[in-house]
Parts: sequence; structure tokens; C-alpha cells
Amino acid sequence: MNFKTYSDLSDDIRKNVGALHALDVDLVVGIPRSGMIPAYMIALGLNLHCIDIVSFAKGGQLKSGVTRKVSKELDTAWDARKVLLVDDSIYSGKSMKLARKSIPTSYTGDIVELAIYSSIRGRNDIDLYLEYVPHPRVFEWNIFHHPILSRSCISIDREVAGILSREGRGHGETDGVITNDFSPLLDTHVHSLVSVEGEANRGEIEAWLAGRGISYDSLVFLGDKPGRGFSNRLEAAKEKAAYYKSSRLEFFIEPDGTQALGIFKRSGKPVYCSSRNVVYQASVIHGLYSHPAPIVARMKHQTKFLPSPVKSSLRFIYGKLFK
Repeated sequence: MNFKTYSDLSDDIRKNVGALHALDVDLVVGIPRSGMIPAYMIALGLNLHCIDIVSFAKGGQLKSGVTRKVSKELDTAWDARKVLLVDDSIYSGKSMKLARKSIPTSYTGDIVELAIYSSIRGRNDIDLYLEYVPHPRVFEWNIFHHPILSRSCISIDREVAGILSREGRGHGETDGVITNDFSPLLDTHVHSLVSVEGEANRGEIEAWLAGRGISYDSLVFLGDKPGRGFSNRLEAAKEKAAYYKSSRLEFFIEPDGTQALGIFKRSGKPVYCSSRNVVYQASVIHGLYSHPAPIVARMKHQTKFLPSPVKSSLRFIYGKLFK
């Protein structure tokens, strides 16, 4: 699992700022929501106006702060003779195509398409990308909105402990942790919510999750006694790792640093420690042995832009080897 943080995003833009300056654009246009983050970073680096694609399509007014002036003053978005259209990443290319299509043909300026990260090297469906980050991948800013969650486990020990400590009544001091950890999940489906707390509390936890609109396939209780998750963190990691390793799931999210590292070491599969903002994972060679599915999927994705004869040959070889 390739993982990029906000810090990585900033560094990757900064080290390419010379190439961005050379484009000589007048305006930076971001594709909401994720594309607005790098768009503003680039606009600040180039000292240019920044606007979202919807406002740009309408020829919106441009404004800047009072502390400094931009290098190219423009009254409206369409005063720009050359714009940089920015998204955080490109995978299939669909988002960039839709954004480009939304711009009226009456805009006569030049448009340069930029993605910070590309899942394919040397692709020809975009003008420019800054860094190659192959599939599977996840970013700090989209990790709780990513399709990978439908193939993931999320530890809910902290939430379960908070509910049990209140015995289902009122709102205790752990409610802040619960809300912060789960509010991003309201628009995403998770495969497994996992806890080492007791099965006897299932009804109460299910009601709590339903009340917050959390969608999931499995609610898994690995222990039989309340409080086990905090009495022995290494034992808790062992139980979670056993469930994760035996499943076909591809990702585990665990806030406890000790447990996250233990789950990774025992399962050999990627684990995201949300409190440390780091993904623990094996090398590519080891991963191909212990957890090959994502790597095989990555290899298939990389063939998308190969010439047809090459793709046909690869399909033939794959069929001979694996079928």
C-alpha cells in the first residue's frame, strides 16, 4: 500500500515548483475536493490566484488577501490566457475528463492539466503529473473516504470501551474520541469493525453504530471479557492479526501504535496507525509472497496504456501460467 501524507504532498510540489513556474500560467484551477489542496499550495508557490473548477466555468470574480498582491492581477477567471487545472491524483482519468468537459467552449484560453500523483508511468491522457505512485495507494486526506475501506478492518476498541464505561447512559469524556474517529465514515462502507471486547455487548454496540449511520459488513468481537483490549495490548494485537491474516481483507486501521505494529508483524499485511499517521507494510517481494492480490491488481492496472500487441502477449502468458 503506497501512502502519501500532507507533508509528502507539500514536499512533492515544492521540489517541482521550478517546472511549474516554467509553464507560465496565469491562474490555478482546482478540482474539488481533494484537488483544491494542491491547487492552493501551487497557487501560493507561484503567487497566483486560485479558483475552483465550478467557479472558473462561470467566469467567476477573483479575489486575493490583503497581505500581498499576486504576480498576475486578474479581474475574472476568464481573463487568464493560460490556466493550470489541478487534481491531487489521476487513476482512470475520469475526473479530469469531466472537469475539462465542464469548461464552456467559449473560454478561448489554454488549459494545462496537472495531477500531482499518477498511478501509471508515461500516461498520455494528461499533460503533466509530478510523481508516480502506483496502485494500491491511499492518501492521508482521503483515507476515510477511500474504496479500500470496503476491504478493510477498523479497530473500535476505544469506542467500545467508551460506551461500556458509560453503561449506555449519557455522554462521557470519551465522546470526543468517538466522534472524531467515526465522523468521516458516514459516507463510506467498511467491511469489518473489530474489537477484542466481549460478545455480550453486541446489541448495545450495534445500536450505537446504527445511530451514527455507520455502514459495515461485519462487527467482530474477538474476546469474551469486557476490558481485554486494554489489559494486554500485545494479546489484543495477536487476536486482531489472526483475524486479519485469515481474511481476504487488504487493510487494517488501528489507532494504538503498539497494536498497529504488532498486527502488521503477525499478519504481514498493511496496517495504518491513525494516531501516528504511518502505514506499516512489507517490502514488495515479501508482499508478493504473503499478500499477492493487491500487487497482481497493480500489475494489471499498469498495462492499461501498453500497445494492444503487448497487452495480448501478456494476457496469453498470464493465461498459460495461472489458468
